[in-house]
Amino acid sequence: MTALLVLIVIAIFQGAFLLMLVVFIGVRRQVERQRRQGFLSARQAISEPLSAWLSGSGEIESVVVALRALPAAAVVGFALHLARTTLPLDARDALAASLRQEPWVRRTISRASSRFWTRRLDAARCLALAGTPDDSALLETLLNDPVPGVAVAAADALPRVADARLVAVVLDRMVSLPTVMRLYLQGILRELRTIVEPLLLARLSTRAAPRALAHWVELAGALELPAVFDVVAQLAVHQSVQVRVAVARALRRSPRQQSVDVLKMMLHDADPTVRATTAHALGELASPTVLPDLLGAARDVDWRVRYRATLALSQLGEAGRTALRTLRTDSDRYVADMAMLISGLSDGALLEMVEA
Repeated sequence: MTALLVLIVIAIFQGAFLLMLVVFIGVRRQVERQRRQGFLSARQAISEPLSAWLSGSGEIESVVVALRALPAAAVVGFALHLARTTLPLDARDALAASLRQEPWVRRTISRASSRFWTRRLDAARCLALAGTPDDSALLETLLNDPVPGVAVAAADALPRVADARLVAVVLDRMVSLPTVMRLYLQGILRELRTIVEPLLLARLSTRAAPRALAHWVELAGALELPAVFDVVAQLAVHQSVQVRVAVARALRRSPRQQSVDVLKMMLHDADPTVRATTAHALGELASPTVLPDLLGAARDVDWRVRYRATLALSQLGEAGRTALRTLRTDSDRYVADMAMLISGLSDGALLEMVEA
């Protein structure tokens, strides 16, 4: 009898829990439906004043008022999306200046130190929308946030908020960030090239740790800064393999004779990884003067160098393909096999292998 009573009680509790769960899901869906409906209505209401402002027949104040009517949970995201996808650069600046004193903007930014990460995330996104250089210290705190999503959102605010001091902080910190985050920052720092260039030059000219130098060289290549490439080329004889590999990768973004000359020299590096990366870079630059050098590299003792050099030959047009065909009868079986493999590939397959 006692066991039966226990089972009945358990059944009652499970039934009550199931009922509450169904009620919760129903209420949640209703709330989401109402929120979405409110958002769609507000978005529709903003289209007319936005079009009038952009065409010159309306005032920006009408757009600000329409944004003010959006639901609090959606206004930051919608305004940021609007600025990024719809507005030209000068219009973004005008909207940012008009929004800065809006109560919802000031309130959101003031939550940058909240213990709730979602509020800190909204603060970072709001700085990307309406931040100013006066927010530099605040943005630095958000960039160091332990939640990756907040740090990424804060990085988006760099073009609007960053001054030279903050960019210097980012350059120093990015060397310890994961690869994905570094690549993301590279895209953002491209908008700050005039600030980055002297800071990067100063760092590449120091005796920094090899890992830091390699990441800064990588950034120089990504931003394609001509003045920085001269300093990058000087690191082609650095004692660190990591740095020399980064130099070879960066110089493929610099289609100058100086870069070709430095890379030709690096084809004779003691490390096979450097030689292979260099052959890849010479293929990307596709200078006709490198054909003899790549033919020599195609006979390298390391298979990785032979592979990259043979692929690079295929990028040199008909002259390179002709040289590649001659290698198929080379006396070295390994050289001939590699040339046979590469020359038998379709253009699409070659492109995939070159970009790998």
